[in-house]
Amino acid sequence: MNKSLLLTIISFAIAIIGLVLFFASADKGAMVDFSLLILVVTVALALTFSVGSILKDPQVLKRVLLGVGVLLVLFILSYLLAGDGEVRNGAGTLLVGAGSTSKWVGAGVNYSIILLIIGGGLFFWDMIKNVAK
Repeated sequence: MNKSLLLTIISFAIAIIGLVLFFASADKGAMVDFSLLILVVTVALALTFSVGSILKDPQVLKRVLLGVGVLLVLFILSYLLAGDGEVRNGAGTLLVGAGSTSKWVGAGVNYSIILLIIGGGLFFWDMIKNVAK
């Protein structure tokens, strides 16, 4: 049987089950449970096939580990740059006390900003490079 036809049949079956759960149940808990099951199965399959294809080729594994290492170094840098002071809202009410929680939040914000700067810089570099051609 053709893989495309098999995937179409499976997708159709999942859609029919979802429609039945949606219209047959007054309580939408069954629909939510079914959606979570589909999500978990999809993530498991994606991770299984991705890790399997990465482990088959040593060059791909090397590139993946290099990329993960670079992201880890950037996160360590953002953690070191993060402050650990208390966080207050505009009215002066304390939201998060000083300590590790505010440091982790600051590290996440710094990490996002670092990735934004790198991504934006590479985007503009590619745009300028294409305009120069």
